[in-house]
Amino acid sequence: MYGRSLRELRHAGKSAEMELEVLRLYRVTFVWENFGPTHDDRLSACTGDPNLEVDAIQFATQDAVYEWSSSELRSVPTQTIFRERPVRGSNFLLLLGLLKALSRSPGKVVFFCHYERWPVFCAALLRRMLCGKNILMFDSKFDDYQRSIWRELLKRVYLAPYHGAIVGSHRSEKYYAFLCGTKKPVGLGYDTISSQRVRDMGVKDPLRQFPIQSRPFICVARLVEKKNHITLLRAYAEWRALTGGGRRLRLIGSGPLEKRLRLLAYELGISDYVDFEGFLQIEDVCLAIQSSLCLILPSTEEQFGFVVTEALALGIPVVVSSNAGACDVVVENGINGWVIDPNNPRTLVKAMCRIHESPDEWRRMSIEASAGGSKGDVQHFVSSVVYLCKAVSG
Repeated sequence: MYGRSLRELRHAGKSAEMELEVLRLYRVTFVWENFGPTHDDRLSACTGDPNLEVDAIQFATQDAVYEWSSSELRSVPTQTIFRERPVRGSNFLLLLGLLKALSRSPGKVVFFCHYERWPVFCAALLRRMLCGKNILMFDSKFDDYQRSIWRELLKRVYLAPYHGAIVGSHRSEKYYAFLCGTKKPVGLGYDTISSQRVRDMGVKDPLRQFPIQSRPFICVARLVEKKNHITLLRAYAEWRALTGGGRRLRLIGSGPLEKRLRLLAYELGISDYVDFEGFLQIEDVCLAIQSSLCLILPSTEEQFGFVVTEALALGIPVVVSSNAGACDVVVENGINGWVIDPNNPRTLVKAMCRIHESPDEWRRMSIEASAGGSKGDVQHFVSSVVYLCKAVSG
């Protein structure tokens, strides 16, 4: 220390000042309907960043759509408004509970999801009027479905309380800019996961345990219209007719279309080769994906598609609808998977044939999938959170 020159000491002082500026502490609160595995990933990763002090609010312990096991976030102080799934007509109670929770929260920057719900809009608007900083968590895209000009104008009103957004894909970024202009800051990486958590749920030597020739096709999605299972079943039937292949098709997910899909599989003569497995928890989903030949997600509407990132993290190639936001950021067509037209079953059949007939190409794609797993990793979310906090805090 004593032998250092004056120039070195001055340089050390400037470095210390820069370090203090970089390590500025931001107190942030995340608001979601319910905390599932991917929410845990993002919150836990944020707690590991020295720039962030994190707490969270969830509407209820049970999700309105997904049946995942609700998790307790030991590393993140959490407030829960309802101890079970909210009942119809509870929006006013949700607003009161949300306002109460936000008043208790130390967060100076609040990240909101579910902007379309009026209790969330009212809470965000009140915070903005009181000079609070709000960030929107957003993964909608313009091409999700047919848009109405009047609905888009109303949506602009609902987005007015927010100072910026963290989005899921490049198309989400463009859609947000269309609604709110280009002056508000935007960060990419909303729909990310902990790649390491997903890999830890798999087996250590999957090629040895799951030989390529016996691996099935797999689709992990709710059994609802927009997930396009009808096209998938027809494409699978055509693939079997063309190749005579014996690979099975595993459908993981529950939903109102199950009876209709079972009937269609019977009519197509493939019911003995299609497994309807219902909803599985994330540990079982990861193992099922890792034992498959490829993940197929042919949705006609898909904001992002978390399961695509999970498959790639496990080294499994994907066959994904061009409508999925994941195609913008984690899927490379012909490299780690195939991007298909969900309205043209032939593109799906062609992709299934290519990935089935060439074990060498499958291995190449599997290696590329594993190598590119970091593209969907949760650290991108953390970086965008820090950037947005800095941008709106001045």
